[in-house]
This record gives sequence, structure tokens and C-alpha cells, in this order.
Amino acid sequence: MLLADADHTFRKMRSQLLALEDDLDIVAEVASGAEVLGLAQLHAPDVTVLTSPLPGCDELALATELRAQVPSCAVVILGSSEGASLSDALAAGAQAMLLKEAPGQRLIRAIRAVHAGHRYVDQESVADAVTRDNRATS
Repeated sequence: MLLADADHTFRKMRSQLLALEDDLDIVAEVASGAEVLGLAQLHAPDVTVLTSPLPGCDELALATELRAQVPSCAVVILGSSEGASLSDALAAGAQAMLLKEAPGQRLIRAIRAVHAGHRYVDQESVADAVTRDNRATS
């Protein structure tokens, strides 16, 4: 797995949490979107976790490009309630989107689900998307 998060502290916390799982291996950690494609091509991870925002990067465009260049790599996007919508993330090729504040066990479930070829839809993200849609149409 490749972890991309500009926040060093959160990236290390997630890395340590994921390292406790016997079936999850981290092959690379990066702090910017510019590093993702090169390392993904080098390591061919099964899963890449992109945390939004990444400096100098559009995470949705990066997810699309990552899926084009490394088709075997599933993408999980961790975002904020103000960031990209769930439907935008899925349309960009991500197999899962969670709020970055989601508990670690939810992230682990999402990673395992996308690794198995499924999509993972986080209920909090869905509730947030519905709330946004309701505001937009009011």
C-alpha cells in the first residue's frame, strides 16, 4: 500500500495503525501528490490512500491518472466534508472515500474491501453527500 498525506503526524499515525495488521503492508509513504505516480509505478501497490488536500495536486485528477497508469491499484480517498463529493471521487476512479477523521478500523475495512475488488461507501460520507445535495437544491 502507498500512503499519501501532507500531514506528517497523521501519515505516521495511520502508518503505525496499519502496520499492526498482518495482512497490510506499506511499500511507500509520501507527502505530496507529485510523488505518488512515480512511486506507484515503481512499487505497484495494491491500494493507494490519498488524503486530501495534497499540496499542488487535484486528488480527483490524481486518482484518475493513477488508475490509468497502475490499473491494478485501488484508490481510497480520505477527504473533508468541504472537499470533493463521494460521487466525484467514485467517478474519478476511487473505490472508496471516507472522511479523514474516520476511525482507523473504518479505514482498515475500506482498504480490505477495495483490495478484494469491492467499493467501500462510508455511511458518514454518504450522509454528508446527501446533506450537500439538499443544500444545493434548496
